Amino acid sequence: MSVALVQSEVRRFLQSTDPEVLCLRGNWGVGKTYSWNHFLKDAQDRNEIGFKRYAYVSLFGLKSLEELRFTIFENTLETTKIGNSPNLDTLRDQFSSVSQAFGRKAVASLSMVPKLNQYAPLLQSISYLSVTKTIICIDDIERRSNSLPIGEVMGLVSQLKDQKRCKIVLILNQGELGEPKEQEAFDTYKEKVIDIWLDFEPSAEDCARIALAEDSETNRLLSEACIDLGISNIRLIKKIERLANSAVPALAEYHKSITHQAIKTLALVSWGEFDKTDGPPIEYLQSRSSFDKWLGSREDNQSADEERWAPILNDYGFSHFDEMDLVLWRGVQKGYFDMGQLAQTAATLDKLAKDSVALQKLEAGWNAYHQSFANNVDDVATSIFEACMEGVHVLTPMNLNAAVTLLKELGKGEEASTLIDHYFSQRAGDDVITSFDDYAFAQDVTDGELQSRFRETAKREVNGRNARDVLEEMQTNSWSGSDEVTLSETSVAEYYEIFKSTEGELLPRIVRRALRFRQISNQNEYQKKINAAVEEALKQIAAESPLNKLRVRKFGIDL
Repeated sequence: MSVALVQSEVRRFLQSTDPEVLCLRGNWGVGKTYSWNHFLKDAQDRNEIGFKRYAYVSLFGLKSLEELRFTIFENTLETTKIGNSPNLDTLRDQFSSVSQAFGRKAVASLSMVPKLNQYAPLLQSISYLSVTKTIICIDDIERRSNSLPIGEVMGLVSQLKDQKRCKIVLILNQGELGEPKEQEAFDTYKEKVIDIWLDFEPSAEDCARIALAEDSETNRLLSEACIDLGISNIRLIKKIERLANSAVPALAEYHKSITHQAIKTLALVSWGEFDKTDGPPIEYLQSRSSFDKWLGSREDNQSADEERWAPILNDYGFSHFDEMDLVLWRGVQKGYFDMGQLAQTAATLDKLAKDSVALQKLEAGWNAYHQSFANNVDDVATSIFEACMEGVHVLTPMNLNAAVTLLKELGKGEEASTLIDHYFSQRAGDDVITSFDDYAFAQDVTDGELQSRFRETAKREVNGRNARDVLEEMQTNSWSGSDEVTLSETSVAEYYEIFKSTEGELLPRIVRRALRFRQISNQNEYQKKINAAVEEALKQIAAESPLNKLRVRKFGIDL
């Protein structure tokens, strides 16, 4: 039964003043109670409720019919106050109505009698007598106490309808009334008592529309995610909404794609975490690789669930877990997020996202050149120039060379020089500049101005650091080409001074780093010069005393 049809019938039910019993039934978690409250509030806003009083009663934990009767009384409030919880004021209003009906003196004198608890059953009975022409919602029927049989509940419902002229709504989970005899008792009464049966079977679209009524960008994205996954559990959607509203504000400063990913991830992992029947478990999500989307399953013996999940996740755009996904999943498990970890992983993805956008703009800029025979020199030059200027942080030397070369051939030499200046200003200190000779495609940088700029900048960067700086900062198994240039231009005397002026734990580290190049079998000219100078400096130190000879020998120097 569609949600629109259910809502239409509920509206008719609420408008009418005829005594009726309506049963709203459906599977657990589909949002029966939530939707009933939504429909009720909508009718209140429209001023379309026939009766003036309303009571919501949960049978959870109620042990007797007397408790149920009094709970109906104490939870009754005026329909104009729907949306508020019953409180002392509403209970005072109820007792006031009892006083008016049975005489203020009678109720007042009764309340003055010592040991009032002895008269509680009498008070409950008097209170129940005042219940009339009221809309009563009875929920959680399957969670009632074993001491409150379903037959007694249904008998009271019949009495409320026939004698009290009330309208009653029963909210029922499909097939969950407990023991078989309770189901039999319910079946015996239902035909006599229940006038209207509404099977609540909302689609994912219905659930998203009902649960995410607030108009916000987060809810719009969350609605799309839940619909794409086919989540038709309003309780779960509201849980995801709470999690999203907790995590999303921490991502506001990053690229919008980060927020989009976070919301989609939260919907997906929450589905798997909280819906053990239909949702994919975390183990399955983590087992997927980025190739699964394109190559299909890697296993021929997939389970029926895996065959069902795979196309859903492919259409959803989920390929594999990244670090932010894992942080979000842990937050879903705990109910809160490690904001520090979330920010750290988001920052990494933010850079990738911005780089991706820049690369897309570069591609679009070059498309103006590659995909047209139009006579549009200025348009092509402007497109490439602006894309390179904006995406300079992702521009490789080869990309830069291609842009500079084309601009010059199109007569845009000034723009080419501006682009070169901008590149070296924004990329100062990058390894690709300071170690240009180590760049794998250095030979493909053919523009003369660009070649000179790279080598001059690299030389200037190298000359700005001395051998001590390099040796102190150099990693044991990692160094740049500019490091080799600096060390190869260091004299024996300079190495001697470095070694003699260094003490403590730093000394053996510096010596071992300086000797690191001896372990390379095919040494280049720089490395050979370094080895010769370092060994000669150490031999001079060894010659100074028998003690220093022993000290130098332990570094493997042949004396």
